[in-house]
Amino acid sequence: MSEEFYEHDPDLDMYDEREGFLFFEVVEGLYFEVRWDTVDTSPVYFMNTRISDSLQAFFEQLDCDSHLYEKMLEE
Repeated sequence: MSEEFYEHDPDLDMYDEREGFLFFEVVEGLYFEVRWDTVDTSPVYFMNTRISDSLQAFFEQLDCDSHLYEKMLEE
């Protein structure tokens, strides 16, 4: 459920909150999302593209390449 700053953000309508949770706004209206997958994993998605198998793996990728999300925007 959106609150405060994001309460009236129409861009959030394209995200189904039942699938997971948004944790990082890449640029205005585009977010990284952790989706509920299985007990063991919660993959990270950018739009409908799976970019990491888990939140921990995502942060490890980001630690190795701090421009990771900028490169995704270029694709």
